[in-house]
Amino acid sequence: GIVLSNLVFEDNSYAWIFSRLFRIGSVVFSGEETVLPMLTSEFVPDWLSAEQFSHGLALTQAAPGSIFNVAAYIGAIQDGSIPMALLAVTSIYLPSLFFLIAGIPIWARLRRVLVFKALLQGVNAVAIGFMGAICVFLWEESIERASDAMILVICLSMVAYYQISAPIVIATAILLGILLNEEVLNVAQKSYNSDFVNGTAIDF
Repeated sequence: GIVLSNLVFEDNSYAWIFSRLFRIGSVVFSGEETVLPMLTSEFVPDWLSAEQFSHGLALTQAAPGSIFNVAAYIGAIQDGSIPMALLAVTSIYLPSLFFLIAGIPIWARLRRVLVFKALLQGVNAVAIGFMGAICVFLWEESIERASDAMILVICLSMVAYYQISAPIVIATAILLGILLNEEVLNVAQKSYNSDFVNGTAIDF
């Protein structure tokens, strides 16, 4: 059905969005974060830029709810279309609804099958690889200056070591971003990636 929709409605943006998000929602495993590499490969840069995707992901993470809600942002990014946003978020959730209706009755029995349990372990290993891929993508797109790397380390420490709640970490990142900006304290504003590629030290 998805392939047919692409052929019949090749120039229809609604069918284009539906087919990709439905397919992505159908192969989610080991946590919803695994959709991020698939979303980037499908929509960046054809539908939105890497910077726009990073902004949408940040908004989704800051707001309550599932990371799947980034689909609504992807749907609305072109022209602010509410119907497109609703279609996008429905498309990515729809396979989960189908699974709840059709798959739950046999799930308990499948989990007791040794071959199926081994398959799930392999799937989990792939999920770890997906998470590594999205970390690399976000690093390349978000860490532009030394100050960005400093904020990353501080916020990561707050979450991993001190277990501070996400809203406080987000507020801290915003405050640090404002303070370190070149128009305020002008701290660590040299290009982070280029300095390391050239093998030179960073001048703070």
